[in-house]
Amino acid sequence: MNSIPWVISVGSAWPCAFAVQYAFLRSREAGYPNLASFLHVGTYWVLAFLLASEARWLVGTLADGDWPLAAKIHEQIKQKPLNMR
Repeated sequence: MNSIPWVISVGSAWPCAFAVQYAFLRSREAGYPNLASFLHVGTYWVLAFLLASEARWLVGTLADGDWPLAAKIHEQIKQKPLNMR
């Protein structure tokens, strides 16, 4: 069985870490106006990476062997020419 890559190791620490990160950025952004947007966007990218990784794991776990089978069927259908008479 696959284990959840990020949640198993740190549990519910990710939401807390992002909450603390944004609270920290919010309190310090006035002092660093040029750097603030870069740090916010960087944090969004980290969040997007984590969510994409979790989604990939979830699809792989729930679909089990169905997605590879669907991809093979799709390839076979694409390769056969269609008779449109």
